[in-house]
Amino acid sequence: LRDGVPRVAAKAITGDLQSVSPLLGMLVAKWIVDGERLVVDGAPVELAPADDAERYVLVSGYGVGGSFQSYVVRG
Repeated sequence: LRDGVPRVAAKAITGDLQSVSPLLGMLVAKWIVDGERLVVDGAPVELAPADDAERYVLVSGYGVGGSFQSYVVRG
């Protein structure tokens, strides 16, 4: 936890992955191995970089327990 926000290991991902299929979503979740991601509600969110050097993308997929989740990934 940092500032009350749960963070877990993630791979830096670029591109728009908001419309990934459920299967691809599960595969993406398995490929996320380093970096960090932020778990958010499943609703679409407008992503804005913290500064000019960072870029964020939204990744949706099935998380632990089979629940569908979305992640904001810094990439």
